Amino acid sequence: MDVTAKNFEEVVNELQQVLPTAKFLAIDEEMTGMSFLGEKRESIGDSPHQRYQRMRRIANHYNIIQFGLAVFHENGSREPGSDPSAGAPPLYTCRVYNFYLFPQEGGVNLEGAAVAFNRDHGMDWNKWVREGVTYVNRQKATELRKALVQDNPEQQDQKKDQPEKKKAQAHPAIPPHTQPSWVSALKNRRRTPSW
Repeated sequence: MDVTAKNFEEVVNELQQVLPTAKFLAIDEEMTGMSFLGEKRESIGDSPHQRYQRMRRIANHYNIIQFGLAVFHENGSREPGSDPSAGAPPLYTCRVYNFYLFPQEGGVNLEGAAVAFNRDHGMDWNKWVREGVTYVNRQKATELRKALVQDNPEQQDQKKDQPEKKKAQAHPAIPPHTQPSWVSALKNRRRTPSW
């Protein structure tokens, strides 16, 4: 299923229902580029550190355009006529979600080979630009989180009641008990892109 700004809320509601019972997930992403001009390609001799550093530079330079999520549920049944005691593998149902993602602001860097690859494999570039689910970078996300907490008295009260803690990570996870208010606040602030 293609996920765009038009059906995003509907799909999020569906995912909240199907994710808790999933047997396993598979993810994939497509980006606007995968290499730099003049840089040698990865090699089997590269160390994990070298490979990570290269991929990190690419991820920081190019944009994500699609995020794929496959959610697998075990049916509990096996192939008709198979002997359960013989160790026949179970059957699975798979739901596939293909999120078109478009940056809310900032530049978009494109590599010709990546554009051609995605075009040849069915990427709908018009859908990406016109209907992509918008996202923001880390700095903007941090600003939005602060604004949401300031605008939400429930969040402010919870913060006051908690003792000061050292930051364990740069971007802490949102506590589950506060997520419904965050979702409501985000839905109220969501804007339609103005292109």
